[in-house]
Amino acid sequence: MAGAGYTGCHVPTLRTGPDDVADLSNQIIHPYTELLLHDMGEALADPRPDYETDRREWRTPPLWGIGLTATVNGSPPTSTTAAPTP
Repeated sequence: MAGAGYTGCHVPTLRTGPDDVADLSNQIIHPYTELLLHDMGEALADPRPDYETDRREWRTPPLWGIGLTATVNGSPPTSTTAAPTP
């Protein structure tokens, strides 16, 4: 992932915050994302709403399941399937 340049936006490791459910509290996860919204500008605006984002905001997609791509669709992951362009 680092060699392909994905770790700039796709942070490999995060820690969850405190939670009343002990199994969810302060866990280390490896989502390969930073879960932030990015204002991508009017040129990349999407007319479809996505939860609470506006049409110019995009969320860095998590890549934590990318290793299963071959199992799911029969072909190995590529840079396009890992980080598709709009």
